[in-house]
Amino acid sequence: MKKLLVITDVILVLTAVILIFAVRHDIRPAIAPTVLAEEMTPKEEQTTPIDIEQIQVENFESIHGYWMNPESDIADRKIHVLENAVAKNGRNFNLRYGGINEQTGQVYLWMYLKGIAPENGSRFEIYPKGTAIPVKLADGSIDYTGKHDPTFKEKDRIVMEGSARTVEELKSLVLYRDTEERYQNS
Repeated sequence: MKKLLVITDVILVLTAVILIFAVRHDIRPAIAPTVLAEEMTPKEEQTTPIDIEQIQVENFESIHGYWMNPESDIADRKIHVLENAVAKNGRNFNLRYGGINEQTGQVYLWMYLKGIAPENGSRFEIYPKGTAIPVKLADGSIDYTGKHDPTFKEKDRIVMEGSARTVEELKSLVLYRDTEERYQNS
């Protein structure tokens, strides 16, 4: 019995020494295992990047989620993309791959109601972050350079009513990925 107590005491002393050594030599303060603020990345950077190749084979997973524009002058400017559909203002629209815009090189989809040919629906244009959205200028010409693009180019964007728009129209029509998913009842 005495041997067992000695062994237990030795193990406890060694454990205490190891713990003291570990605490004194740790660069970080001893804290509960949580993520430190400086290690967190913004939620938007954690979203899946838009995958154009997958969209072209009608896998829309990289654009799934909530999209909105809180600064739009159009009421309830938000949608929810899931699978091959879009929920908008209580209505469900189908999505189908449309092609690549010849002028911009950007991919677009057709957004349409059941029973309507996809091509008779609306163009659903996808602009990954860093790409420019074409802008219709006052003289009727179209700027493809991004110089007049009023949107936040560092974010992924969707324009559901395709074709070149004026700066004011784009400010209201563009949708951004809502990483906070506050609008779950599209």
